[in-house]
Amino acid sequence: MKQIIILIVTIAIIAGLYIYLEKKDYPVSKTFSVNENFDKIFLSDMQEQSVILSKNKNGKWVLNNSENIRPDAIKILINTIKKVRVKTSVPKAQRENIYKKISSENIKVEIYNKDNKLITYYVGGPTNDYEGTYFFDDKSKDIYITHIPGFTGYLTPRYFVDKEIWKDRTIINYDKDQISSLSIHYYNKDTTSFTLETTPLNIDVNDKKIDLNNIDLKKVNLYLNGFSKLEIEGFENNYIKKDSILNSPEFCRLTLTDKNKKHTDLKLFKMPINKRSKLQYNKDGKALKYDLDRLFVDINNGKDFGILQLYVFNRVLVKP
Repeated sequence: MKQIIILIVTIAIIAGLYIYLEKKDYPVSKTFSVNENFDKIFLSDMQEQSVILSKNKNGKWVLNNSENIRPDAIKILINTIKKVRVKTSVPKAQRENIYKKISSENIKVEIYNKDNKLITYYVGGPTNDYEGTYFFDDKSKDIYITHIPGFTGYLTPRYFVDKEIWKDRTIINYDKDQISSLSIHYYNKDTTSFTLETTPLNIDVNDKKIDLNNIDLKKVNLYLNGFSKLEIEGFENNYIKKDSILNSPEFCRLTLTDKNKKHTDLKLFKMPINKRSKLQYNKDGKALKYDLDRLFVDINNGKDFGILQLYVFNRVLVKP
């Protein structure tokens, strides 16, 4: 009788262990991290969007072989590619459902070094606790739960495909000694416009020359220093009302020329009040017509269209 009881208990333990192991996430030897040098990353999604992030001949990362990349975004992605680790495999009971999800929505990742493909994998969504990310391995055709040790969260947002988000948001970046001339023209008749030339120094206010004896040169230098690393909030080239905004009256125009005769031309437009506007009413309780914190901007005569924040650009959008 005692032996029968021991046998039953043993069978129960084995059965319980089998069920536990079937449900448990267990570590595997598969790796997705790339530790060798790589110089190109290809990302694509199910909506047929794709981007190529690659190093140019100067070793600088660029977008689609031509445009500057947001430094913060590429730094985070490279760090992810190097540090991502397999946390566990996917329990058998969940694999079919997870496979269906990742088949219908994923981001394909290809990583190259000198046109030699190093790895291909597909990034899916987060685990239920949002502390892991499903990766599908192109070679083994299996799904794994990945993470970065020490990081809490999931990794999918780091592999975005929208080129508008990848583009560097810095639209003006000049040292004061690089600037040859600039002008700010306000279309409101009550606001004074001016032009400034640096070599030699010359300032016109409403087309009238200013006596330089009345100019504080320290303030001029401080002002010119403000034209370094001016970033917009984001690009809005696909904004549905873009044409309407471009056909509306301009708020002001900023034109800047550097010592190499390169021109930067910004046309600024008031932004109609919207759900994202922080202030919806004035101090008298009347609904505002325009956003007080942001403007639309046309960059270099239609090359790009975006939104800028006044707390960033107010340092250069000054009165004389």
